[in-house]
Amino acid sequence: MTEITGTGLRLEPLAAVARGPGEVRLDRLAVGDRMEASRAWVERAAGGEAAVYGINTGFGVLARQRVAPTDASRLSRNVILKCCAGVGDPLSRRETPRRCSLSSRVKGRPSSSARRFHAR
Repeated sequence: MTEITGTGLRLEPLAAVARGPGEVRLDRLAVGDRMEASRAWVERAAGGEAAVYGINTGFGVLARQRVAPTDASRLSRNVILKCCAGVGDPLSRRETPRRCSLSSRVKGRPSSSARRFHAR
């Protein structure tokens, strides 16, 4: 089993997951509490008075444009949807778990504000 701890994902376990069948698990003790603390910070920032880039402001040329607290959730969702769009051929069955594992490593960092969920 490959465990995502927020640090030090090596290529060997990732390759094993890509070859399948493999299992990837987010280490709840190492990552979960830090993710929740980060998420709480983001939620406070979204409703706060201070401008926080990309949380309650736009991006790029719209960085000085404030986003209303009622629209902050929609902004986050739209950013995620934008990042989900791709070009080219779909990933193969072998490539998909590898890519998901890499993404999980990033989302498992203490600075991530991702929510915990359980996928079956």
